[in-house]
Amino acid sequence: LYLHMGTTGRLVSPDMSCSWGNQYIKDDEEAKFPPKYTYLILNCGDRKVAFADPRKFGSVQLSDNLLAVDELAPDGLDETNDASDHFKTITSGVANQRLGIKALLLDQKRVVSGVGNWVADEVLYQCEIHPDQRNLTNKQATTVVKNLNSILSIAVECLNQYQAYPETWLFSYRWTKKKPGKDHKGRNLTFLQSGGRTSAIVMSIQKLRKSQGQDAGKSGKRSNKDAAPVKNESAANAQEKAKGAKKTKREIIDNISPDQKKKREKSASTSENGDLNFRRSRRLANIRHAGN
Repeated sequence: LYLHMGTTGRLVSPDMSCSWGNQYIKDDEEAKFPPKYTYLILNCGDRKVAFADPRKFGSVQLSDNLLAVDELAPDGLDETNDASDHFKTITSGVANQRLGIKALLLDQKRVVSGVGNWVADEVLYQCEIHPDQRNLTNKQATTVVKNLNSILSIAVECLNQYQAYPETWLFSYRWTKKKPGKDHKGRNLTFLQSGGRTSAIVMSIQKLRKSQGQDAGKSGKRSNKDAAPVKNESAANAQEKAKGAKKTKREIIDNISPDQKKKREKSASTSENGDLNFRRSRRLANIRHAGN
């Protein structure tokens, strides 16, 4: 039996209910069983559990094999520990990708599975990385994977202990119905679309570096730092060429030979005399016409 929780799916029993996000509630007098938006109730003896999903993004599947699980990427909790055999594989899969990092994390079959919308936002917030950032460095990728493991581990422990998530997390400040807010340090919190989902982000620390990785060669050996001076050098050369093309008339005249100067002066004199003779001829013609 496969249960996919989607965005708002949850399991609820008569004596234990999961609140939306950060804790379990035992013996909630106001909770009713089965809860609203229940689509499946599982019975085992005198025990019951309901699967509820208000937004209907979740799913239930009954199968006689585990092929659906085999199609998933390594687990985001168990396989992101640095002692895991999959740690290096996941890290290398996160680094140097043209797809935005949040979209990459949300794809359950590509690099890692079990990462939802708020978890991805929390990871990137704690790593100070923009959700649309591409071409992460190896160092950034390692930080993302380690933070993912830490956040999921703490979240599971909080749920088991019926405790709220840490107050320093973005989670505690993101539920503003997409209205601007503040994080725990008073920094501006805003929202944007990334990876097809609404993303909470603190722009002052999660800046998008569009040029990151653009100049890297196919072999991946050239770094961004090495590429930057090349760009500056090209710009300097273009500027010098533009300056060289803007020579004044005086500079051009000063550089011509004496013979060329004489020819220019003679040509100018001839042109001036021709214009004078033309004006005299027109004046005489006008006088004769007036006399007639």
